[in-house]
Amino acid sequence: MKPGILYIWLIVDGKKGHESQSEGLAKGLSEIYRISVKKVPIKRSLISFCVNVILAKRRDKEIYPNIVIGTGRQTHWPLLFCKKIFGSLSICLMKPSIPTNWFDLCVVPRHDGLGEGPNVFVTEGPINLMEYSKEKNSEEGLILVGGESGHYKWENDLVLSQVKEAINSSQDISWTISDSRRTPERFRKVLTDIDLPKTKYIPCAETKSSWLVKKLKSSNYVWITPDSIGMIYEALSSGALVGTFLLREKRSSRVTKNLDYLIENGWVRTIQSNNWQPPKALDERARTAKHIKTKWAHLSCMAK
Repeated sequence: MKPGILYIWLIVDGKKGHESQSEGLAKGLSEIYRISVKKVPIKRSLISFCVNVILAKRRDKEIYPNIVIGTGRQTHWPLLFCKKIFGSLSICLMKPSIPTNWFDLCVVPRHDGLGEGPNVFVTEGPINLMEYSKEKNSEEGLILVGGESGHYKWENDLVLSQVKEAINSSQDISWTISDSRRTPERFRKVLTDIDLPKTKYIPCAETKSSWLVKKLKSSNYVWITPDSIGMIYEALSSGALVGTFLLREKRSSRVTKNLDYLIENGWVRTIQSNNWQPPKALDERARTAKHIKTKWAHLSCMAK
C-alpha cells in the first residue's frame, strides 16, 4: 500500500440515494485526507460478493481498503466481511439492521432514533453530496413536487393551491417548478398548463442530473413537498431558504415526526408561516469527516 493514501471502498447496492450518501462521506473525507475511492457493487448475492473480494485480495495486494463504507441494509454483511478479510474500518450509514457495535462506526440520521454512543455518530439528516453555495440569486426560486409516498396522502388540488399561494405571495421572484418520477401524470398536466407570473415548468424527464444541483446552488428560495425529505435536506445543505407544503399524513412515522421537528425548530417554514427563517449552516458531510479524524488518530499520516 502506498504511504499517505487513505484507501476507501464504497459498497454499493445499486440504489442511487444510498450511493450518493456514501459518496458524500467520501467527499467529506477527501477534504481532510489524500484518498483513493473504489466502488464495489453487490451484483448478485452476498456469496458472490465474498468470492469476488477474496479473488481480489489474491490478485492485487495493493487494493486493500483502510475504510469500507456502505449505505442500506444490503451492504451490512459485505461491510463486516471486508472488515474481517482486510482488517478495514467499517462505516455503516443509516441505522443498521444488525447490532451497531458490530461496526466500527454507524453514522445515523437523528430521525432514525439512535442516541450518540462510542460507535454511533448522529447527524441532522442523511449525508449528501450537496455543497453550501454563496452564489445565491435573491430573485430566484425553485419549487420541487414529488408524489405518492408511504407517509403522506397526495392531493392534487391541495398541492396546487399552495404552489399558487407561494408564487403569488412572492411576485418579485422568478420561479422554476419541476417534478419527480413519483409525480402523478394528472398533476404533470396541471403543471404544464399552469399560467402564473414569472413561472416556468421544467419536467424532470427533460433535465440532466446536474440540472437540479445547479438550481439548488443558485436558488435563494426553495419549496418542496413533504414526501421528499431527502431533497429537503439537500436544499438545506445548499444554504437555501427552505419551505415545505402541507399534506395530510397517512400515519405518524419517523419521517413525519422528523419534518415536524424541522418546522418547529425553524429549519423549514410552511405556507402558513409569515416569513422565511434565516438559513442554518448544515454540512453533515464535513462534520462527520472531522469526527472520523478525531476518532481514528492513526489515520493522520494520510492527512493532507
